[in-house]
Amino acid sequence: MAEVPSAALSQAGWYLSDEGIEACISSPDKVNINDIILIALNTDLRTIGKKFLPGDINGGKVEKLKGPCVLQIQKICVSHVQVHSRELDRRKTLQVIMPVKPTNDNDEFEKQRTSAIAEVAKSKETKIFGGGGVSARSNLNMSAVGTEQKLKPSILLV
Repeated sequence: MAEVPSAALSQAGWYLSDEGIEACISSPDKVNINDIILIALNTDLRTIGKKFLPGDINGGKVEKLKGPCVLQIQKICVSHVQVHSRELDRRKTLQVIMPVKPTNDNDEFEKQRTSAIAEVAKSKETKIFGGGGVSARSNLNMSAVGTEQKLKPSILLV
């Protein structure tokens, strides 16, 4: 009795074991292939299916599979997802607004910096401005560096 449904199911791509077919039959009096498929859709194919795929499917040697077949996907591994720019526009994004300083604040800072450099240039001493020093090589390990070394400047005037 399981031979007729098995052949019809195989033509539809469903490779079920005899026990699997018996488990999917709703009434033993009337065997309907569509009813078997509906029940099989909600059942784990590992318990009701029979071996269909070749043994070396994971070896990369199999190029084609004949006929239709129903496979159960257990895990999807994605290494890179491509997202179109239209989809990015539809997503909710966070927007950060940085306050813009007035230009006179920037001008004041530039004047102070220029006057400090000019003063050092007059005294003929070697000074370093703008950060750097020992901590510049290892910004991530700030706990090992003292506070006086953290603020070493990086512009050298000779």
